[in-house]
Amino acid sequence: MFDALMVYNARLVTRMTVGKDNDDIMREFGLGICEDGIIGSSVAFPDPEYDSQHLTYRTAGIGQWKSHDFRRAEFFPAAARRMSHFTLYTEGILTAFMLDSVADAPIDVRTNLTFQQAWGLDRRLTHEHPTMGRLLELGIVEERTQEDAFEQARATKYIDELRAKGLAADTVYQVTPKGNGLVELRQERGDPTRRRGKKIPAANGARLAHIQQS
Repeated sequence: MFDALMVYNARLVTRMTVGKDNDDIMREFGLGICEDGIIGSSVAFPDPEYDSQHLTYRTAGIGQWKSHDFRRAEFFPAAARRMSHFTLYTEGILTAFMLDSVADAPIDVRTNLTFQQAWGLDRRLTHEHPTMGRLLELGIVEERTQEDAFEQARATKYIDELRAKGLAADTVYQVTPKGNGLVELRQERGDPTRRRGKKIPAANGARLAHIQQS
């Protein structure tokens, strides 16, 4: 009953704030990095200050990670369209939702958490701080070079720049279909850093998704 009440309240508050797209926007807010997103101690990602046409390179501090979520606008179009800021870049401590319901799922089958799963009590009770090695064992992420990761994410237009800057062979960890929405980077106090990190206008996020799909 407590779980149902918590989900109902989340839905009610969001509906009053954003209207009919509340479920999509609340799922976006509650879920982690989407399939094909990359995580690393250093990552290259399309820089919105240059209209997402050039790459920025960021290195994390000790105990921290950086990420870029290539397909977030594709998975959450209402959030990309309606949120005043829509952030694809995150930084912080590695966390994950280790849900029993997806533990034995195949690595190539996408996890699509429902609104109930995204905001229910089970999600909070299974919130952990795993090592990257543990996420690899579970098939939530796969180790790739940045070039291979960009290829997987259909962001091939940036590969020449990766090579020119000597970044193509750098190691990153790419979220698998199984890991879709399960991995998140947070500050120590628990807030997702994408809420305070570099803000990317929704239009840029939507345009990036279009580029990848074309």
